[in-house]
Order: sequence, then C-alpha cells, then structure tokens
Amino acid sequence: MAGTSDDLRTEWLFILGVAGFVTIIFLVISYRTNPLGWIKLTAKTKFEKIKKSSEKINKVLETLDDRCFAFTWLIMEFFQIDHLVITPKGVFVIAAVENGEFSIENEILSNMDGSLEKQCAKLWRVCNMINIIFKKGFKSDLMPVPVIASTESCSVNINEFNGIQIMPSSELGTYISDKKDVLDEKMAAGFAHFVAQRYIFKNGK
Repeated sequence: MAGTSDDLRTEWLFILGVAGFVTIIFLVISYRTNPLGWIKLTAKTKFEKIKKSSEKINKVLETLDDRCFAFTWLIMEFFQIDHLVITPKGVFVIAAVENGEFSIENEILSNMDGSLEKQCAKLWRVCNMINIIFKKGFKSDLMPVPVIASTESCSVNINEFNGIQIMPSSELGTYISDKKDVLDEKMAAGFAHFVAQRYIFKNGK
C-alpha cells in the first residue's frame, strides 16, 4: 500500500491501521491453530508443566490395546484438545489438570488451582462437535465421554460432575479398558484415520 500510495504523508495513518489490523488477525489465528507453540515461546515454565502432564497421561494410554488410537494436543476446528482417545470402547475427550482436590460451589467445579468452569464447558462443546462430525461421516450418533484427569494426585474426592468423569490420570487405562465395546473395530479405526488425515497430516504435523 505504501508503494502504490499517491500521497504517503496523508495516508500513512490509514496504512498503519490496516497493517496493524492484519497483524492482529494473523496473531489470533496463529495462536488458535498452534497454542502450544505460543506457550512454549512465551511461558516456558507453563510449557514444561503441560509437557510433564501430557507425558504422564500418554504413559497410561500406551498400556491400552492395539485397537486404541490416542492423540495428544490435537486442534479440531479451533478447539485445543489435551488428549483424544478413539477405541471400540468409545471416544474419550480428556482434559488434564494437576491438582485432584475438587469442590463444587454454585454449580461450578473448581480445584485448588482455581475454577474449571471454562474447561468443563469446552469439554462438552468438543464432545458435541465430535458427535456431529461422526454423525455426518458415519451416519450414527456417538457422544464422546468427557474426562478430567488429575496428573498429580493418586485419588480424587469427586468422581463426576455434570456428566464429566473425574479421576487420577493413573486410572485412565483401567477406566477405558473396563468399558464395553460400542464401536466396530473398523469403524473406530476409520474415524481415527479421518481425524489424523483432516487435523494432523493436512496441517503437515
């Protein structure tokens, strides 16, 4: 715009405004599509905590059988998902927290680190989104199971809130394995392949 301007002196404010707006849009989209990268860049301590929590949960998920497909820090339609598990046992959307001492006040779940209202709302939004995607692709309803997993506690004082299962991360493997099959193996593998193709390989990850 500066290069084609007839009078740069009178148009520079407008040009700077447009450039600033475009920059803000770029930063917002960049953050929404790669929040972990921004956290790693701007908050290394927080990133290390997230990395540690993810590793703990992944070690548990690795104990599941070969029919299980697990995704970590997946971005689906601008939603960041800590862990997504797809298996004939069902689909599980897992949000990781550290502290396992929970409380409920005014119908809001919290732990020692603060309110989990946003995490709970996002869990259900993600579950409903996945159900819609699955229904479109496979012509069948499949409501995922929302889970909050505490990575720093061996036990939790609340096991369920508003349909969300709450447990220590160490119990995830047993919880999923003990479920009855609700999906055909080929359908579970097909949906996992769809997720990988659309949300991982498409973005070059």
